[in-house]
Amino acid sequence: MVKDALQERWFLLNNASDATKKLSFVLPVYSWWRFIYYAFGLILYDILSGKFSIGKTRMMNNSAVIKKIPEINKRSLVGGIRYFDGQFDDSQICIALARTATDHGATVINHMSVQSFLYDSNHKICGVELTDMLTGDVYTSSCTIAINATGVFFRYYHENG
Repeated sequence: MVKDALQERWFLLNNASDATKKLSFVLPVYSWWRFIYYAFGLILYDILSGKFSIGKTRMMNNSAVIKKIPEINKRSLVGGIRYFDGQFDDSQICIALARTATDHGATVINHMSVQSFLYDSNHKICGVELTDMLTGDVYTSSCTIAINATGVFFRYYHENG
């Protein structure tokens, strides 16, 4: 799962530059045991990313950490680890996805609740009954493909309300 997420991160950074960015992090470490622990985990992260890496993890000595973070608590600092990750603006990605879908003939709707699916004689979905959550109006829409793009909260709303 981590490997798939790292590949997706790389894909988004390379294909959605207006909604993503590469970030550099410095993890200060205050004990040698934690230094080894974090270094092992982040190097494993680098290995899992393989050809989809966006930056190599680097070990840092005290002076390098202090140079990057001058206001850091220097007491007991043993060093640090610099690693990279990506950040994306999920709303921008969602809007771009919706635009792409409509460019390819999809109908994108928002603030609608599916009340039930409509089925053809072969028991395949051929439409949906929708309720506009802003007005309460009920609509029926036919389709050849139905995509559930409700996001992570679908189960919560479906079961609770």
